[in-house]
Amino acid sequence: MEFRKTSQDPVTVLAEHRVRPGSEQAFERWMEGISADSKGFAGYLGTEVISPLDDADDAYVSIFRFDNYAHLDAWLKSPERQAWLDKHHEFSDEPASLRYHSLEFLFSPEEHAGRAPSKHKMALVTFVVIWPLVHFVPVPLAWVLGASPPIVMEATSVGVIVLLMTYAVMPGVTRLLAPWLFGKPTAG
Repeated sequence: MEFRKTSQDPVTVLAEHRVRPGSEQAFERWMEGISADSKGFAGYLGTEVISPLDDADDAYVSIFRFDNYAHLDAWLKSPERQAWLDKHHEFSDEPASLRYHSLEFLFSPEEHAGRAPSKHKMALVTFVVIWPLVHFVPVPLAWVLGASPPIVMEATSVGVIVLLMTYAVMPGVTRLLAPWLFGKPTAG
């Protein structure tokens, strides 16, 4: 394992927000504000918000992306961000955050939250999973898209592969390979 003081890889932070019923508009205003302030920081790549999956769930997930850890860290420690966190009580009683670097979010099922496999294991699994998708996804798309320009075919293929990797393939592969990826859980 390599320990470094910083990383030049893109970094993604996921924060889960438990929003009190009836406070959804306050949360949306809060997200608009913190997102707008984030845009002013060096290395900011974007923010997304995922709404609760169903009516029984009150968890929103905000996703902040920065081009490297140093830029993320500057934002995390900023007075602007802290000012927004101080307003979190307007819509929630319990803030919680998880951090993921580079591709780690694809390899972190809930039972292994906070633990990421080694980079060589992530690289190997990603290669083994993407390689067949790159070869086999374009074939049926060619039938569907017909004589579309190459750029349309490539963009569609990449989009389908990313969706498959994120929502279908990697969750299953990660569960299947969890003992090898994460090792045995430690007691205590």
